[in-house]
Amino acid sequence: MSDQTPEVKQLPAARINFIYLHATDMEAMRRFYKEGIGCNEIHYRALDSEGYGWSVFDMGSFQLMIHPDRTAQPQGGWCMQPGWEGGTVPGLSWSLIVTNDAFPAVVARLRELQAPAFHEQPQWCQDSYWSYPVQDPMGNTVELHCIPTDKPESTDWV
Repeated sequence: MSDQTPEVKQLPAARINFIYLHATDMEAMRRFYKEGIGCNEIHYRALDSEGYGWSVFDMGSFQLMIHPDRTAQPQGGWCMQPGWEGGTVPGLSWSLIVTNDAFPAVVARLRELQAPAFHEQPQWCQDSYWSYPVQDPMGNTVELHCIPTDKPESTDWV
């Protein structure tokens, strides 16, 4: 055996900075993420006469930027995600964690906005978290979830 430590290859420091979404109705997307989920909109430029505008939400470790695009096609169906059963589309989707205290209000606001939901009520998944998959106005699958400190006495949402 050698007394020398093997050289460790340094990988570039990379992280997601922006995820870009294109929307036929940017205002509906803003309502979904801002009013429905409660995301913090940090930049907004109203759609101008040339069709240019944006909305940017701070998502913690990255920013979600929504651009208006009249040619954008809504995603069809529910994307497959580990944790909850039923999605069949092998497409891009995401999960957003919501604080335990805020989760019931987020679910209620999304219902008020009539966001399509995979289940009528949040579901207890993998014996560890509450899950509420919905679709944004472009049909993207967005799983909202919260992780309680303790397992609830009942796994039926009340």
